Amino acid sequence: MTAGITSQKATMGQVDNKGIEINATVVPVKTRDFTWNSDFIFTLNRNKIVDLYGDGQDDIANGLFLGHPINVIYNYKVAYIDQDGSLAKPGEAVFYAADGSLTENPGASDKQIMGSTDENFRLSWANTFRYKNLQLYFLFQGIFSGNGYGLRDNTFAYRTFNTTEGNALDIPFYYPGRTDTDCPHATYNESKYVIFNPYGYVRLQDLSLSYNMRALAQAVGLANARVTLSGRNLFYVAPKWRMADPEMSNGYSVGMPRAFTLGLNVTF
Repeated sequence: MTAGITSQKATMGQVDNKGIEINATVVPVKTRDFTWNSDFIFTLNRNKIVDLYGDGQDDIANGLFLGHPINVIYNYKVAYIDQDGSLAKPGEAVFYAADGSLTENPGASDKQIMGSTDENFRLSWANTFRYKNLQLYFLFQGIFSGNGYGLRDNTFAYRTFNTTEGNALDIPFYYPGRTDTDCPHATYNESKYVIFNPYGYVRLQDLSLSYNMRALAQAVGLANARVTLSGRNLFYVAPKWRMADPEMSNGYSVGMPRAFTLGLNVTF
């Protein structure tokens, strides 16, 4: 014992982390008047819990499991929305039990590992086209889901019938007689019902068109001048995501702001 200290905290866990990043720059076309430059960036990362407390046991209470990612999803798995009352009430969820059977009221032991909130991989693709004094630039960037990766809680989208944000979402809620939807009825509020959807998306993040007016600038006594029209966050495609912008972390966000800029750069 030293200075009255009888215990000491220690880091006992072990996590394996592996990743890859690939950068590539190519020039598909290059002539006297025209040039095309293209840049690719690919990143992928994986982690796996090897040990937690030295006893070879999972920490279920904190959602930590040996052999799985840190950000694992451990919850009740929804099978479908009952639309005819054959197992649950019409418009309410049917769940998978731990043994693979179906139930309307799963217990704590029926929770399952359903995937990870970590994305599968990221990719960005930038291109610059130059023709004489004209230049076009655009950048696509995306986060991709797949293989159980890139899932996020999307339940908010199904519980917005009485919120301001919900008015902006087109959610096909169940109603009596409807048989073509995977959504519950609008007042369904079962806490075990949590939906995780892929949030993968591709976004046109930057687009700009500029023109070099060197000859005109020099005619009026300037060294150079360039006019540029640019846009940012112009649109995105997220085919399996039902809320607003998938890059935001919660349903209350309105998304990344779209911006347009007209600029003039002058060199004296």
